[in-house]
Amino acid sequence: MQQLAFYYLRTPLISFSQLLDLLDRGDLVTFVQQPVVGEAIFLASPTLYEQIQSDPQLRNDKLRQTVLKYVLRMGSRSTPFGLFAGCWLGHVGPVTSLEVLDRQVNCHYRLSAPILGELLNYLNTNSSLRHSLRYQVNTSLYPVGKVYRYLEVDASDSPARFFTSQLQGNPALRCVLRLARQSTPFQTYVKELTQLGYEACESQAFVDQLIADQVLVSELSLNVTGADALDRLNEVLQHLPEGKTIWASLNQLSSLLAQRACLKTKNAAIRTLFQEQFGLVLPPIPLLQGDTLFTGQGHQLSASLLRGLQKSLQNLFCLYAALRPAEALVSFKKAFYARYGDQEIPLSVALDAESGIGYGNQPVAGDTPIMETLMAASLLGLNQQESTPLNPAWDKWLLKRYESWQTQSKPVLELTNADLTGWSDSPISIPESYYVLGYFLAASSKDLDTGRYKFRSKVMAGPSAFSLLGRFCRADKELNKQVQGAYQQLQKQNTDRIYAEIVHLPSIAVGNVVQRPHLSEYEIPYLGLSTLPPEKQIPITDLWVSVPNGERVILRSRRLNKQIVPRLTTAHNYLSGLPTYRFLCDLQQQESPLMVQWPWGSLSTFRYLPRVEYRQIILQEARWRLDQADIDNSITDAENVARWRQLWQWPRFVALIQADQELFLDMDNSDCQKLLVSTLRRLTPLYVFEWLQTPDQCCVHGPQGPLTHEVILPFVQRRSSLASPPVKISNLSIERTFIPGSDWLFLKVYGGPQVCKQLLIKLGKLARSSIRAGTISHWFFIRYEDPEPHLRFRFHLTDKNNYTSLLSACQRQLQVWINTGEIHRVQLDTYQRELERYGVERIENTEWIFWTDSDAVLTIRQNEDAEQALLGAALLGTDRYLTDFGLNLVDKSTFCLKGFQALFNQEGAQSSLKKQLANLYRQNQSILIKLMTKAESPSLTDELHHLIFYNRSHRAKPFMLSPIFTNDQLQPYIASLIHLFINRLFDQHQRSYEVLVYHHLARFYKSQLAQNK
Repeated sequence: MQQLAFYYLRTPLISFSQLLDLLDRGDLVTFVQQPVVGEAIFLASPTLYEQIQSDPQLRNDKLRQTVLKYVLRMGSRSTPFGLFAGCWLGHVGPVTSLEVLDRQVNCHYRLSAPILGELLNYLNTNSSLRHSLRYQVNTSLYPVGKVYRYLEVDASDSPARFFTSQLQGNPALRCVLRLARQSTPFQTYVKELTQLGYEACESQAFVDQLIADQVLVSELSLNVTGADALDRLNEVLQHLPEGKTIWASLNQLSSLLAQRACLKTKNAAIRTLFQEQFGLVLPPIPLLQGDTLFTGQGHQLSASLLRGLQKSLQNLFCLYAALRPAEALVSFKKAFYARYGDQEIPLSVALDAESGIGYGNQPVAGDTPIMETLMAASLLGLNQQESTPLNPAWDKWLLKRYESWQTQSKPVLELTNADLTGWSDSPISIPESYYVLGYFLAASSKDLDTGRYKFRSKVMAGPSAFSLLGRFCRADKELNKQVQGAYQQLQKQNTDRIYAEIVHLPSIAVGNVVQRPHLSEYEIPYLGLSTLPPEKQIPITDLWVSVPNGERVILRSRRLNKQIVPRLTTAHNYLSGLPTYRFLCDLQQQESPLMVQWPWGSLSTFRYLPRVEYRQIILQEARWRLDQADIDNSITDAENVARWRQLWQWPRFVALIQADQELFLDMDNSDCQKLLVSTLRRLTPLYVFEWLQTPDQCCVHGPQGPLTHEVILPFVQRRSSLASPPVKISNLSIERTFIPGSDWLFLKVYGGPQVCKQLLIKLGKLARSSIRAGTISHWFFIRYEDPEPHLRFRFHLTDKNNYTSLLSACQRQLQVWINTGEIHRVQLDTYQRELERYGVERIENTEWIFWTDSDAVLTIRQNEDAEQALLGAALLGTDRYLTDFGLNLVDKSTFCLKGFQALFNQEGAQSSLKKQLANLYRQNQSILIKLMTKAESPSLTDELHHLIFYNRSHRAKPFMLSPIFTNDQLQPYIASLIHLFINRLFDQHQRSYEVLVYHHLARFYKSQLAQNK
């Protein structure tokens, strides 16, 4: 492993000594009137800038605190953000020199991605341009049997919503798709279609419809990689006769961006240009994205300093095992090998939720807006687990080490080599490259070279050293040259594989983060525009995947016949992204899932946690946890802070850290004291960290004094061949079974959500006709994942001699989907009764109740797919079960409240989830009251649902009466029936809908009880 010849230095706009002087004077008013400060605030928040102009003396306390936070950031936080902080390329040399006394500020401005989106939308809907442009195929489109599937986006929502769409293949479509493999003029499509015998007007309408349906995508799309988006638009339009006028306007826009006018003037001129030239009134959001670069005499770190640091850092690689590997990728490997063995199949087929095995648990189809509202915030489902995927063994080891520290009476928890070996002595797969983000603590550059320093390692991650650098490569040409050179060298060392950059635009809102130059020779475009030549693009349809021996995912380009290694050279958090995007990003981590941070895990709730160090490396600062109860309302804010400082021995300088947001505070300053207390009143718990970059430990010096800083240190090596650790699995079997050929026919049918809707109706109708014919007495179904989604059907035969004929009838119903591959497995299995759950004496009656419920759901799903209607059915059907078992209003309220709390706690949910659920209840309240009370004339749908559940109750009543339930048996039994009812009713996210149903009913019953009083 070796350090590259460069690193990246990040520093705030003003020096730390300037910030402290400002806090001592308390003169925020004068400071924010400085031109550069006003520019910085205007770029970050035009709204805040206008508020300051309206109240220049900052008399409003809330405004003063907001301005204070911005100013504190400007002098303490190094994370690049407009003019508040910037970057500076440094080089490795013989000695360290971090004196940047002639530092100069250069901010590179470009149109913000949302504003570019407004412009692109205008251009693509311009009738004079539309038929002069080039179009290419939607990069998510792929064939499945005789149809084509792809994703289209509704950008009107925030965040954007994606929908799975499907087209039937035909000669005209196949003709267009053949041409659309690369960017092709609109008129060429029309000409080719007319040559097939279609009328010209018919051909043009057909191509127009494909554009409207997003099957074809315009060349006027926001490019994720390559040249600046506005420059590229100019280049496209200048070659179009119809685009000359618009081209002139865009040139004028480029000139405005290049002018050295003040930002407010520039901003107003841009708004005027958009309105006068394009008729667009821009929304009240920042128009410009600014990247600040510092220039001057230069700075460097010594090679000997970095070699010594690297030796210690590599000993910490074992800490990566504190985090679990990407669970979605582990599940994918297992499911893929179970179905396909050692086969290699198209990636698009493998990831197809209908005919393949899909990826992760993220919904794609956009027909469940209620659930997407909750899922988008990662409030329900597996996303919560994925946000903190800790190894369970880590908590045990950490608690043991913490308890050992408590007995030593030391202020710092110091790790030793024995500690690290005790945590994990398994082989470590070192990535091909990795980066370290952190900062040095030393009095001077000389102290760094003589070993008198500490290094705070915030994060150490691979497999790419450049993930945090890609965004700045467009503005920083020298950085771009260094990163491209490193990628080229890596490619030369690994000629058996191709490194390909993932090109994806999750939404226009994140365009500012993901835009970057071309960094590798090849790119994988997926719902993102690549401007590389077609031969340098690897479309999704060219990628094939295999999992030899179930151990390692191999991605191969069929055209290039080489293994493909995806890379995402940007800091975008992809965990809530589309399945294909997540798969490609997760695949980066397969060989070396390096991510070294210090997670406190279950110890995070402790009031105080010490600083953690290993040799000269600081892994975590000391930390205190505050709650609202810590505030004594009978004393002043200053007295509260003084009490806390004395109680917990706080240093003068601390920081508030929430997620990735860090706010420096000086506890000797009254404004900072007020800010701390007001923040605690608003956010709890609040985490207070010691601030380590004190003036005497800031080794970077600028013209106005010491600067806080961060460095990104990139390291590279040849790739490791170490394998991932094996996955442990367990098995369980039970007795009291019905094997194939007995009285129960148990069928598992594997397919995606869409085909499962259809096969439920088909086999449900077959079951009903079989009951009328006397072949079966009853039946039921449930939805299941093990790990693939499927439906489980159980038919009880009146005569087991009819087993074969019933099985054949099922096969005939399913054959059409088996032929297309949409049903990829039909499996006979042994029915194992859940005697422990339902009881030996009650299991047969329960199976009859399952039949009444399955038949009711079948009737509903034959007529209804809309999420709102299904939610209404879930609420009504759950309430009916409670009534059927004799619960009164008080009992119902208690039951649903307990049910909600139990599921809420199991999901590990946060207070923000309760707020979101409350919002949804307010939206649904009037509909719920109308549905449950029949206060108004019900709709036809509601009337049908009432009738369906009346019939269910009538049929199920004989089986509910005996045997008699004890007090501790009844409620768990009802809860099981409700759980399975919701499982049957909804295609996916059933657990989350169950939380929603219990929440809404608990709120409804509570309001009814209040009214009755």
